[in-house]
Amino acid sequence: MPFKKKKPFVARFETPLINELLRERSRLPRLVLSIIGDSSSFVPKPWLIPVLKTGLIATAKGAKDYLILYEGSKERISSIVEEAINDLWDLREDEKTNNSLEDKKEDNSRQDKKEDNSREDKKEDNSREDKKEDNSREDKKEDNKFKVNLKSIEKLKTALCSTTVFAKFHAHTLKIIAEKKIQFMKLAENEDLIWRLPVLTVVAEGDLDTIDAIVQVLKIDLPVLLLKGSGKAADFVAGFIEE
Repeated sequence: MPFKKKKPFVARFETPLINELLRERSRLPRLVLSIIGDSSSFVPKPWLIPVLKTGLIATAKGAKDYLILYEGSKERISSIVEEAINDLWDLREDEKTNNSLEDKKEDNSRQDKKEDNSREDKKEDNSREDKKEDNSREDKKEDNKFKVNLKSIEKLKTALCSTTVFAKFHAHTLKIIAEKKIQFMKLAENEDLIWRLPVLTVVAEGDLDTIDAIVQVLKIDLPVLLLKGSGKAADFVAGFIEE
C-alpha cells in the first residue's frame, strides 16, 4: 500500500477557517486586527484602558470593512474589546436614529406643503417609500455584517484544531489571512491595485502564553504592536526590545 503524504498543518484547516471567518460576509475585510493579552493574574498598576477602546473604535470606523480577532475569554482584554465593539454599535444605532428623525421631519414638512397636485405627490411618496425599503434592506445587510466583525480565536481553535496550542493556532490563522489579496483601490484607467490583506496583532498586558504568541507571529513576519504601559508581558517584551 503506497504511503499517503499527510497534508501540512496549515492546509488541513485553511478552508474551514476561511469559511468560518467569512460566514455571512460577502467579501474579505480590508483590515484585520488581532487583540491578545488575556491573563488571570493581577495587574499591579492601572493603565489607560480608554485609549485601547478609543483606538479600536476609531480604527474600525476608519476601515469600515474590518475584522477583529480576540481571545474571547472572560478576562480583561477580551472584555475591553467587547465593550469597544458594543460602543461602536451604539454609536451606529444613534446615527441611524438621528437619520430617522430627519426623515420624519422632512415627511412632515412635505405633508404641510401638499395642496392640489395629489397624483404627483402620491408618485413621489411611493418613490420615497421604495427608497426607504431599499435603505432598510441595506441597513439589515450592514447589521448582519457588523455582527460578524468580531471573532473569538479560542472558539475557532476549539472548533477546528482543539489539540493545537493557542500561540501556534493564532499565528497560523493570521498567516492564512495575510496571504489573501484584496482590491485596495482603483488606479487610472480602471486598473485595480491588488494588495495583501493588512493584519496587525495588538498586545496589551499578557502572560507567558502571550509572549509565546508574540514569538510565533514574529516568526511569520507579521507586525506586532505592543501597548507599552499596559503592564506584564507587553511591558516586558517592549523593555527587552529597547535594551
